[in-house]
Amino acid sequence: MLRKIIFILIFITINVSLNAFSHFDKEDFFSLNREFQGVKQIIEIQRRHGIRTRTIQHFDKEGFLLRTYHYRRNNIQASYIYEYYFVSDSVLKIKQTWYRYTIPQANGERLFVFHYNTSGQVYKIYSYSFSRGAKMLSSINKNFIYKNGQLQRYESYPVRLDFFRIIVFTYSENKRTRQMLTVDKDSMISDTGKEVFIYENGKLTDFIRVGAEGEAIISGEPLWSRERPVVHIRFSNFDRQGNWRRSHFITESGRTLRSRRTIEYW
Repeated sequence: MLRKIIFILIFITINVSLNAFSHFDKEDFFSLNREFQGVKQIIEIQRRHGIRTRTIQHFDKEGFLLRTYHYRRNNIQASYIYEYYFVSDSVLKIKQTWYRYTIPQANGERLFVFHYNTSGQVYKIYSYSFSRGAKMLSSINKNFIYKNGQLQRYESYPVRLDFFRIIVFTYSENKRTRQMLTVDKDSMISDTGKEVFIYENGKLTDFIRVGAEGEAIISGEPLWSRERPVVHIRFSNFDRQGNWRRSHFITESGRTLRSRRTIEYW
């Protein structure tokens, strides 16, 4: 049985991944559990380099993102359309189509195919790109390893490239770390950075991205210092449901407001 759901998203890409930062990320679908179940709408306002941006997201009652509008100086920058096909209980297809209003030649589409085991955990992902209507395999994520229900590692293989990546997860009582390693054609392994998620009473309070050795800039975000390629974001002003409503960049000289959020529930 084929079940088709169309979700319309309109936004400009934000620099930090995962649902908590308003950016589509394949890891959001490593499990069929939805992070934002019960959330109806999120409005997030940021001001960077004197430019005001506003992101409005709408969710259904199951926690799936339905629509997102992103404005830069009150002008929509890009639109993304997602089509969700539940082919079966174990296969989910997501087609992503995007339109860049200021750069029409950057329009495009991708297709992701997620395969799940009987526990609802992903074990393989195929990613496809399109060129002049032709579908081409672009990457494969596989070799997922779980322990006690937690993802330990997986491997990502870009097609037509002579390297692959290993993503390793470690856990402690209040911290989750995602380490990225690159393996080249000679089997040499290099560290390509890590991301740290810190929790307090089940709430995400800090996100830290550490760049690879020698990396000077990470996504144009405020760095901890000129010597350390580290981005640190702290979340605060949690509501009764445990969702943050304010975020700051943390540097060695203090903190700078990153964004404010207003959240409406079903």
